[in-house]
Amino acid sequence: MTKAVLPYSSHIHDKKRIELARTILEKESRKLYLGLSEEAWKAIDDSIRGWSDHAIDYHLENDDPRDFWDIFAAFTESIKLKPNFTAWITAENVHWHKATLPISKIQMTTPLEQLQKVPGLNLRANLPFAELAAALSQNPSALREQKRLVDEHSTDPSQDEYPIIVRETEAGLFKVMDGNRRTLKATIYGQEEIEAWVGKLVGDNLVNFWVPLNDMFQLVKVYAEAIDSGDEDLKQAVAQVLKARFKSSVTAEQAYLRRISNQTEIAKQLFEITQSSKPN
Repeated sequence: MTKAVLPYSSHIHDKKRIELARTILEKESRKLYLGLSEEAWKAIDDSIRGWSDHAIDYHLENDDPRDFWDIFAAFTESIKLKPNFTAWITAENVHWHKATLPISKIQMTTPLEQLQKVPGLNLRANLPFAELAAALSQNPSALREQKRLVDEHSTDPSQDEYPIIVRETEAGLFKVMDGNRRTLKATIYGQEEIEAWVGKLVGDNLVNFWVPLNDMFQLVKVYAEAIDSGDEDLKQAVAQVLKARFKSSVTAEQAYLRRISNQTEIAKQLFEITQSSKPN
């Protein structure tokens, strides 16, 4: 039996990436729909698990995983406003694994407003959680206040069960991409380690990542409007944006060819323009 050809590069079908994406969808779904019964949540989680299992077991061999990654992108980036999340999860040169990390090596990417109440803390981007722990150890009243605040925000204990998501730096430190509050809670309660998904970028820039089809459809729409208005500068600008996407992601070009270029003559024309300066 001839093995089916994968629609995209193999890393787009990678089981670890799909598992990571599934856990993010589960966690964020719980935050959106507070108050549902555990029975309802089990049904939702089972549905998401079944969906991702399908993506693993079926899409790996002979189908197109675009729906999975497009819905993931819409949920995380359009609804939860996590920019560039899809690119980081799917980039070919970001390698993901699970690990137990020492909190002393983790940095808070975005300063949390409640920490403004900690005396003597230099609140800033990339604040080491070790620095926060040291400041709280010197001020018992501030520690009590932070425990009160974090407990007030922890309305769903199941959120603490999900691993945080971090990216590893060249210095061997870890910057939080998702999970600042979980790491804060662990720090406040004296936890020394935390479970995490760790992404390590190889190189300087993200390469060959999933670009949501809607993003590229919107470029076609703007290109069509530029044709109607006779705006040549806008036409060239749109073509350059799409060309840049294709340069950084072969997967984006493959997806455009499979799903968009055959939709309209304008979509086909725009694609041909992005190819015009390529060497033969």
